[in-house]
Amino acid sequence: MLLGHQPILATQQADTIRFEAIAIGSLEIQAADGKAKTPRFEMTAYSGGPMALANFAYPVIADIAGMKTRGEDLPILRNHSQDRVVGHADQIEITEAGVRVRGLISGTGADAREVVEAASNGFPWKASIGASAGEVEFVDRGKSVRVNGQDFDGPIYVARTTEIGEVSFVASGADPSASARVAASMDQANDADSLAAYRETQAREEERIVAIREVCGQEHSEVAIQAIREGWTVDRTELHVLRASRPSVPFNVLGANRADSGLSEATCFEAQAFGLLGLDELCEQTLGERAAEVAASHRPASLIELSERLLAAQGVSVPRDRYEIARRAFDIRASGFSTLSVPTLLSNVMNKIAIESHREEGKTFEAWTRSRSVRDFKPATMLRANVDATLEEVGATGEVKHGTIGEETYSAQIKTYARQLALTRQDVINDDLGALETVPQEIGREAARALADLVYTTLLGNGGSFFSSGNANYLAGSSTALGLDSLTSAIALMRKQVDADGRVITMSPKTLLVPVELEAHARALLNSMEIQRATDDPGPTGNSLKGVVDTLAVEPRLSNTGYSGSSTVGWYLFAATSKNPFFVAYLNGRKAPTIEYSPSDFDTLGVRWRGYHDFGVSFGDPRAAVFFRGEAEA
Repeated sequence: MLLGHQPILATQQADTIRFEAIAIGSLEIQAADGKAKTPRFEMTAYSGGPMALANFAYPVIADIAGMKTRGEDLPILRNHSQDRVVGHADQIEITEAGVRVRGLISGTGADAREVVEAASNGFPWKASIGASAGEVEFVDRGKSVRVNGQDFDGPIYVARTTEIGEVSFVASGADPSASARVAASMDQANDADSLAAYRETQAREEERIVAIREVCGQEHSEVAIQAIREGWTVDRTELHVLRASRPSVPFNVLGANRADSGLSEATCFEAQAFGLLGLDELCEQTLGERAAEVAASHRPASLIELSERLLAAQGVSVPRDRYEIARRAFDIRASGFSTLSVPTLLSNVMNKIAIESHREEGKTFEAWTRSRSVRDFKPATMLRANVDATLEEVGATGEVKHGTIGEETYSAQIKTYARQLALTRQDVINDDLGALETVPQEIGREAARALADLVYTTLLGNGGSFFSSGNANYLAGSSTALGLDSLTSAIALMRKQVDADGRVITMSPKTLLVPVELEAHARALLNSMEIQRATDDPGPTGNSLKGVVDTLAVEPRLSNTGYSGSSTVGWYLFAATSKNPFFVAYLNGRKAPTIEYSPSDFDTLGVRWRGYHDFGVSFGDPRAAVFFRGEAEA
């Protein structure tokens, strides 16, 4: 009988059911005390929970109270072969906590030597137990049974009597999550501190598992299995149990009509893709609460399972082989793009991840730049109407004179910034999905950073002498260091700007942009109630600039020496973005990157996504910006 989770072999006879099974728990090899140096082992074989066994329609629980062994000196074998002796067990503990086996690797043959030498080199041996079940009781649906200190609801099998006959060392077992960890080699066997630390770690893990089972109870056994397998904390488990307890949306995972819930079939599957990646919160933000319920209650166990559901929803015969499922699910050449295809769904999810990541990345330039949409990659001209609508006195004839409307133009050209993501065939088969979340996050962040780099490189480069005395928006010298007087002067420069006819155009300061070195001083200037003056200055102490500037933007690129023109003392003042101080242009107005699926080349096994963003920048109206150098020119 399996003393863990899954069987290696199951055969049924008239009165006896026998299972060869992998032991789920810990395995430790250490040298014995004294001069003999005979290695010892120690393992936990079974902890009392339900097991999914071949040939049984429902879970099986082994009653620990009915367990026994065929004597104390159980043989320890290799791969359950009676002629491949590794050693023997000299202590077997069967308690309410489970079954624990200790013993000596007393064999003298090649198998015993290989076990010890491989363990010394760090090989992760697994343990497999051979046991037979005698009396097996079936608990029907609607009934319950108490076994191993826990209550279980039917339908379920209870093996009331089992007999352990041998334990084997194996290289790999039926349960991929069950591993036997080597705690100490022969050279480290006398390290008592390491052994104590290892046992403490095991004890904490056992406490975590017990707490998870208490939180989940019998109603959420699937959550408990996932939580134990994936190393969840008790708090995270409680959150998932809470979500699973919410009323769920009725749902047919194979593509039933979604009119009853108001969700489209494609949205339901997209929600499952979010659930597969563990992004329930982002799913709720982008698709809504009902979709988040679908993500939580119909979460696929793997990318292969999601692919099976999608293939079935498309009316495609679902293969049994995992490799063939992966091939059909990602083969756009054969099936074409579809709202229910795996690449389309994952592309939608990755786009939302990238947009969220792009949004969270700090973009200080948005406080002082104006966004524009362009249709193509040709140099785009941004227009600003220059209206002469001066009101003049109407004469005795009643004639109203015509005004004029001209244009001021600013040019910007967008470019494409891109990155490619590849998911190999092995990633798909092994459900290695980390890249599906981390890469779009990085694409979103890098797109925001690339745009910010372009904005500030252009600003610091001052192309076309945008900031110059000729434009009346630039000053240098010691008097321009950020302070009450210099900020007052900058505001005055902006307010005194005029149009081509010399008429005042009423520019008002909106954003003060400073490097990080000036942040504290800038905040004091903008927010302090009073300003401390020199002892010989009889002027008022109240801060006359408080509330004059709405926004403070702090940008580290301004003083980063990697950017040409950087300075720790230079600072900028901008009018409202509607006054066009600086333009950021996006292709078709899309302010976030796009991720789309691209079939791999014929000679490449796998799939690809590419992320790209199209944008450009341009200086705008010089009258809407002021730059003070903060020091004398070099």
